[in-house]
Amino acid sequence: MKKIYAADLKNLDAISEDIDAFCDEIGAGSADRFSINLCLDELFTNIVSYGYRGDSSKPVEIEIEKSGADSVRITVIDSAPEFNPLTDAASPDTDSPVEKREIGGLGIFFIRKYMDDVSYSRENGKNRLEMQKKLGTGKDLG
Repeated sequence: MKKIYAADLKNLDAISEDIDAFCDEIGAGSADRFSINLCLDELFTNIVSYGYRGDSSKPVEIEIEKSGADSVRITVIDSAPEFNPLTDAASPDTDSPVEKREIGGLGIFFIRKYMDDVSYSRENGKNRLEMQKKLGTGKDLG
């Protein structure tokens, strides 16, 4: 599946539906589906809110494909200003009680937790984040 979405948070439902259809197609379980949806929801929201600063005329390209017998590769490309979330995003506060934490900051935390491999590059003026997820490995929900 390879699609381009306008950078509008209203597209989160369409992205989720497309992920569910892809997961149905490849027979991915509910835990894998949840992990992929959560990570893409967080990443898309951050691109729209911070990268494009709400400019819904900008595109976000998402490609999800089966990689080998037991993995999924996910690529997200945007043309927002250069930002490597793996090195430039602040680490979230996961130690304080929930009611004392600031809202936000968990996107990259979730991506690192639920994905098996993550890499960033800047190519032709675009941010490119690639994620690899092994299906059914238990690197889910826990």
